[in-house]
Amino acid sequence: MAFSPGHKHIIVNYHYVGEPRKDRGGFHPCSIKEFEKQVAYLNREFTMTSPDKVFEAAKKESPEKLCALTFDDGLKDNFVNAVPILEKYDVPGTFFIIADTFSGFLPATHKMHWLLSLKSAEDLVDSYNLFLKTSFPRVAEISLISKTERLSRERKLYDDVPTANLKETMNRASRNIRDAYMRMLFKELALDERTLTRELFMGKNEIEKLHAMGHYIGSHGCSHEALDTMDDTLIKKEIFVSKKILEDMLNEEATIFAYPHSAPSMSLQTILEESGTHYAFTTERREVRKDDSQYMVPRYDTNDIRDFLTRSDPAKGRGSLRAA
Repeated sequence: MAFSPGHKHIIVNYHYVGEPRKDRGGFHPCSIKEFEKQVAYLNREFTMTSPDKVFEAAKKESPEKLCALTFDDGLKDNFVNAVPILEKYDVPGTFFIIADTFSGFLPATHKMHWLLSLKSAEDLVDSYNLFLKTSFPRVAEISLISKTERLSRERKLYDDVPTANLKETMNRASRNIRDAYMRMLFKELALDERTLTRELFMGKNEIEKLHAMGHYIGSHGCSHEALDTMDDTLIKKEIFVSKKILEDMLNEEATIFAYPHSAPSMSLQTILEESGTHYAFTTERREVRKDDSQYMVPRYDTNDIRDFLTRSDPAKGRGSLRAA
């Protein structure tokens, strides 16, 4: 659903915030200028708060317009580039952290971002298909990646077909196959996982500073794997262990969770309740409504706000940014 300034209760989600770099072509950040433009606009139109307060206001059908800003993955560029702008406008942020990054673990999603910075999506699709045919011929019969037809019409819509299908396959493929493929490429390209993890993610000190500054910290699991690909034992590890790591670090209960890859299901509600998690957030792109579950809370994407502001730019003769 397209963003409208008439919506009263919204949450907006971000990932990378920084300037595009030639050596990081596989990363697609919201630029610093664009980020500040969005923060300034949302701060004018809404009262900025935490995501749980947005949800509760929607449940009560409060007439007050509330907005929360969230940041998935715990990326270092959020601390360097986004936080100073949040502080400038006195806007709180909510940061969802991948717990295993503290030990040098680089999630598959972010490995793919590095690989897409060094090779084209077409080359990676070709190399993956060849890898399957060579190493897993039985799997190759049904799992080759198409470069012409989308695997999903719900996700990765801003990517071209080869890139979207490659990312979708890496999220859904057998982990043994996917990890073997990525190990092969990392070795071929002489990439060190721990070094890249330190470059990309915040450390504990930075997260502690965010918390001390009054920003909110939530869990994004341990490994950033899609929960709907796991059995209950692994799901519990992702939810309970990541929660405890944050609580031990911040000396405060962690009660909010963002689904990696927006892979929620109502069957997860019992596990989330058992863990003491009060709210869980998806990437379904719309406003928060009265009938939403506290474990299926939607969030707009930064691109939704960008597209609205582009369409509404008075300099282009297309009307005002302000709501009617």
